[in-house]
Amino acid sequence: MKVEEIDRDALKERVLTERGFWHPFHDVLLQHNPQYLSAYVDFVGAPEKNGALSAKDRDLVYIALNASVAHMYVQGMRRHIELALSNGSTVSEIIEVIQLATSLADQTFALGLKALVDEAPEQLAAIGVVIPSREINAANDEFGASNSGYPRHLAILEQIDPGYAAAYRNFVHAPWSSKVLPAKTRELIAVAINASPATLNENGIVTHMRLALKAGATARDVVEILQLASGIAVHSCSLALPALGEVMLALSERQTSPITPR
Repeated sequence: MKVEEIDRDALKERVLTERGFWHPFHDVLLQHNPQYLSAYVDFVGAPEKNGALSAKDRDLVYIALNASVAHMYVQGMRRHIELALSNGSTVSEIIEVIQLATSLADQTFALGLKALVDEAPEQLAAIGVVIPSREINAANDEFGASNSGYPRHLAILEQIDPGYAAAYRNFVHAPWSSKVLPAKTRELIAVAINASPATLNENGIVTHMRLALKAGATARDVVEILQLASGIAVHSCSLALPALGEVMLALSERQTSPITPR
């Protein structure tokens, strides 16, 4: 099948207009694979055309995705902090978003202790740990302020290491207790963090999607959140293609440099 010819000058103008910046990886694609660059612009620009979320909320989501320990893409994080501030976000809101990005710490124990219960129930029983049969419903407990109830894994952790469990409890509860952002926004951000290609944590996706819908999010909101989360997969290009360009340039310079006679 014949590949459609692309006007590179027009494509570069489109990238600058729709993305608002030009990155070294754009140069590499513009020269070597403009078709993919065009597909990239369509892909990352689609959520904005959806219109379910505000520009401010989209930037807050991107901050969380880029600041997540599973991704930690500093360049994208700085760019979306700047955009969020220019779109009316406050410093307190951005700090809360960054705190929400740390919520993946909870999934370490949610998943890890579930595995421990499955693999070593006899050892846990030997040290007196009682395994709750299901999630403990503690709607009045301050840990359940996000309406998620009292986690089963925390009840187990408190029996094994109560001192650590107290510190852990305070830490993971903090982003949900400040309540700078609306509950719906907090939960949607948590969905994005867990649905990120760098994370893909089904337990967190389901938990926070349920809470986001309960807080008033719509199916369209959730779909746009998933679109934003999937979009950070393009950072493979952001990091790898400039490196490819630098290597190609270095090789070219090495091949064309004059040989110094001995």
